[in-house]
Amino acid sequence: MLLHYRIDFSILFYDLTALIMTGQYPQSELVDYGFAHNTPMDDPKIKLGLLTNWQGLPLLFQPWCGRTADKATVQTNMQNLRAFLQKQGWQATQVLVVGD
Repeated sequence: MLLHYRIDFSILFYDLTALIMTGQYPQSELVDYGFAHNTPMDDPKIKLGLLTNWQGLPLLFQPWCGRTADKATVQTNMQNLRAFLQKQGWQATQVLVVGD
């Protein structure tokens, strides 16, 4: 789809958000307690990093354990983005990444 429709990657948006979980997840490697600016500390959560193009089309996502520090995800996500762009024939210097 990405190649067929020539999706524009010149401006990309990256966000890490926390998803509150309900129920019991004793075997989960992702559901855990941790800090997230948009959720209470006493709620179990999963963090999700999402990269979209300027039109909101999801391109990449990465689930993270709920206790993962936000800043610990940036380097891995940028490495994944670089690999993704190379597969699509884009150079990192052609792309502006906007994140919070």
